[in-house]
Amino acid sequence: MYKNGMPVFLSGIVQDITEHKQTEENLKRLLKEKEILLVEVHHRVKNNLQVVTSLLNLQTEWIEDERIPNILDESRTRIQSMTLVHEQLYRSREYAHIDFGIYADQLVSRLFNMYEVDPEQIKFELEAEEIFLDLDKAIPCGLLLNELITNSLKYAFPKGKKGKLWVRLNPKDEKIILTVGDNGIGIPDDIDFETTKSLGLQLVNLLTTHDLQGTVEIRRNKGTEFCIAFPVLSKNEE
Repeated sequence: MYKNGMPVFLSGIVQDITEHKQTEENLKRLLKEKEILLVEVHHRVKNNLQVVTSLLNLQTEWIEDERIPNILDESRTRIQSMTLVHEQLYRSREYAHIDFGIYADQLVSRLFNMYEVDPEQIKFELEAEEIFLDLDKAIPCGLLLNELITNSLKYAFPKGKKGKLWVRLNPKDEKIILTVGDNGIGIPDDIDFETTKSLGLQLVNLLTTHDLQGTVEIRRNKGTEFCIAFPVLSKNEE
């Protein structure tokens, strides 16, 4: 209110926001603590898996049965596929999911090195849209990819046969389609992955149907191709 051009009194509202600021600071602190905890968890899990891998390496040196080292090698690659997931989560700023295209490229590269594959002899093709998977889907997908790529490298190209293998990851109708294939000699027609005694193919079936709640189809046209489809959200997440 004014009188003769001079204010007589002022009207306003004063609000104490101290409690609001404290709440905001507490939330920021809790989020930071959660972030640090997630980083530490992924780091420790990764290190523990690497310790298991080292123990398997040591055990291999004391085994005389020629069949056992191969079995342990397969176990090591499965562990490494899980280690790589936690390694990416540890390095990521999100800490909750990974870019599976980047993961697939790194995993295949490690498998090529492990089996001493000449990339000019067997070429690798990756077609992956930017799809991020959380831990519950990244682990089984990583294990699936490890099994199928390993099978291709071990059996699809005998006696120095040249060829290619590929991985495709694409979304379609609220599902994710993971395709892994090669143009090698092909899987025998009499092999049914649902009843086979092969541990690798049993894992493919179990991981797809149980862990990912999806389906798997084998295509035997000029090689072998596995087409795995699983929902973006599982029944528990809907």
